[in-house]
Amino acid sequence: MICGLLVPDGGSIRLFGKDYRNDQVRFKIGVLVEAPGCFPNLSVWNNMQIQAANLDIRNPGKEIAKVLKTVRMEGAASNKFKNCSLGMKQRIGIAMALLFRTPV
Repeated sequence: MICGLLVPDGGSIRLFGKDYRNDQVRFKIGVLVEAPGCFPNLSVWNNMQIQAANLDIRNPGKEIAKVLKTVRMEGAASNKFKNCSLGMKQRIGIAMALLFRTPV
């Protein structure tokens, strides 16, 4: 429900003290439903750059480096996504979910 895949039929959902549909709330959350939608022939770094561009991230290089370090994938940034293990792909998905755009 929080990511919009289901519509609630009762009750309420509040995050950070606001309704979950509020744009400022949605900017603060990331979602990994099953697997990250990555381009298999691109590197981890290039896939992260695409995600950062989709989210209009300011200073994407710094933010990407930060989230890759958080998930311990900084050493694999140049690997092609298709050559990553399942665990690595899951950590890449988490890193993508951790990227967020600061509202203006």
